[in-house]
Amino acid sequence: KREVRQFQFTAWPDHGVPEHPTPFLAFLRRVKTCNPPDAGPMVVHCSAGVGRTGCFIVIDAMLERIKHEKTVDIYGHVTLMRAQRNYMVQTEDQYIFIHDAL
Repeated sequence: KREVRQFQFTAWPDHGVPEHPTPFLAFLRRVKTCNPPDAGPMVVHCSAGVGRTGCFIVIDAMLERIKHEKTVDIYGHVTLMRAQRNYMVQTEDQYIFIHDAL
């Protein structure tokens, strides 16, 4: 038996970024709470699978890195992701949103 949970963050516009990171961070915390470490990987996707998806993954990864290593490397992480999927984190506004969220 496998349980699948689906979450949707509706406050992120198709173009642009949310005005404030707080609602997104609350959403991310809720998703993380419902996905215990032994539950396996989560699937994250937006319309194209790169912009909002990339932001979600980078913010989640950097929050984990801060917790364990006390460091942040947004550029390095985006570069690493782009080696596996082109165009992850598409716009300057998305980079700014990531910085604001962290």
